[in-house]
Amino acid sequence: MPPKAKAPDFGSQDYWDQRFTKDTKPFDWLSAPEALDPLITGALRRANEDEPRILHIGCGSSLLSRHLRKYVKYPPRQLHHVDYSKVVIKAEAVREMVEFNGVCVACAIWSAVDLLDYKSVVENCDWRPYSLIVDKSTSDAISCAEDVVCQLPYAVTTRFVSPGDNLVEIEPKEISVHPLQILAVHLALVTKPGARWIALSYTAERYPFLEGEATETEDDGTSHTGIPDPRLLWTVVDKQQIEAKEEVSGGGVTHRPKVYHWVYILQRTSIPLFTSYVRPEEDTEEDSDEDADSDSGQD
Repeated sequence: MPPKAKAPDFGSQDYWDQRFTKDTKPFDWLSAPEALDPLITGALRRANEDEPRILHIGCGSSLLSRHLRKYVKYPPRQLHHVDYSKVVIKAEAVREMVEFNGVCVACAIWSAVDLLDYKSVVENCDWRPYSLIVDKSTSDAISCAEDVVCQLPYAVTTRFVSPGDNLVEIEPKEISVHPLQILAVHLALVTKPGARWIALSYTAERYPFLEGEATETEDDGTSHTGIPDPRLLWTVVDKQQIEAKEEVSGGGVTHRPKVYHWVYILQRTSIPLFTSYVRPEEDTEEDSDEDADSDSGQD
């Protein structure tokens, strides 16, 4: 009997870097780029903004990155593609630059981001600007990662903590948290109230931690010091099946059972989040001025 094939390490950055180094062809998980069009159109119509910002997480080499350009104005700086792999981010950014003859202003924003690291999220994603998150099986991949070891008190909280606040009664400790719960908290940090997170998944049980009643008290009995409860931040407003479209090759016809995937529509609540972490470039007044100038040229 041949040895059992080892499952891919979807939680490893090395796995993705190696994959995208070996295979540079476009690849779309689960379904075609246009599969989410009706839901994206509905979410943007609901946002009712002149220039809504879109965060495309786990973009990889998906053709969805190009497809999403139809939803933004020119220049497409409202569109932000992020991925765990620096290799694919560089390759896709170069591809787009070549496609538009080296005109930087014609390109979207591309960033290598570890969505399970609040520092990476804060440093690379703007503060609460996004009205829509597009997630095409990225939650599936992240669910395969190891639990995240978090330091408490956590740097992302539901209460603003000023430097003068007395937190001496909180004893630092470590806890392990499921990666999707951390993802939900970090995405809530950079989205507006009412923003929608559209996620395509192969499973009907992708976000069980969003079920039940939310609580503001952490497991250790304190408040606002542990990992915020994702149920305070997101609600599942819809969950529906969509048929997976398979490519047909050759001249014959194969009768197969229909395959369905699941689409989740999550909505950001109005409960705010705060972080005690400051971007390194914001440590000086000079850097802050430079950031402001840079930001003003992007939108």
